[in-house]
Amino acid sequence: MSDAPALAAVVEARLGASDRHVLATMTVSGAPRVSGSRVDVRDGDLVVPVVLRSPKGTDLLGDPRCVVHSNPGDGSMVGDVKITGRAADLVGADGEPRPHGREPVEVVVLVEVVELSVRDPATGEVTVTRWTAPDADSAHDTAGRTGEGSDRR
Repeated sequence: MSDAPALAAVVEARLGASDRHVLATMTVSGAPRVSGSRVDVRDGDLVVPVVLRSPKGTDLLGDPRCVVHSNPGDGSMVGDVKITGRAADLVGADGEPRPHGREPVEVVVLVEVVELSVRDPATGEVTVTRWTAPDADSAHDTAGRTGEGSDRR
């Protein structure tokens, strides 16, 4: 039996608790970049609006892998959600970034979801729930549209 539906509900609630979360991308030089980002769940898809001509958009064009961390809030929320994925549909059939101009791209393909929750605040006992997409290995090892296979996590 899969934990995916229960985990999806937890993730959606956690992301819905704040309208800003943290998006981590990889710069061309290999350095990490973290940015505040809006994150939504629409029709079961995780969407992160990114303007492709922005620094984080340029990062995703070079390497579509990304990580979303839930906003820790004001300290009243316990636990964390980390979503590893790939930005999809960044390049059109003509090889140019799509959409042209400054319209945001809003699709992230999920590779892995990890939820950490504090089971017992007194002891610090933590529960970890993890879901990995069936095709996660091939999705996770694709470094970008250049065809490079290195894993620069």
